[in-house]
Amino acid sequence: MTEGTTWKLRYAPHIGRPELTTPLFLESAASRDPVDQIAYVAEIGFAGVLDSYHLQRSPDEQRRIGKALEARGLEMSCFSLRVDPSAAEVLWSSDSAAEALEGPITRALEAAKRVNCRRIVVSSPC
Repeated sequence: MTEGTTWKLRYAPHIGRPELTTPLFLESAASRDPVDQIAYVAEIGFAGVLDSYHLQRSPDEQRRIGKALEARGLEMSCFSLRVDPSAAEVLWSSDSAAEALEGPITRALEAAKRVNCRRIVVSSPC
């Protein structure tokens, strides 16, 4: 893709994959820093990023990511909320699901606000 062109579809690559500290564009972006990863993603014309490890980042780093996305006109496509494996049965098959999910979902919503994200993938182990 040449500079100045954009994708016709709204593609959003990972910024923390395969691991939190080993981003997808490790050799192409200026550094491992998510802000540098976002700059590179914007430079090559993507619409946003996906951050599977977003909830493992500190609130300050989440804010930095949010500011970088806003400055580049990108969006956080989604991030993952992985439910505690020990609570999986309770969460998906009982009346206490709402109670068990309240804390994790509240934390995920707070993290989503820091990056202006509208989509959270909620999953649990099989």
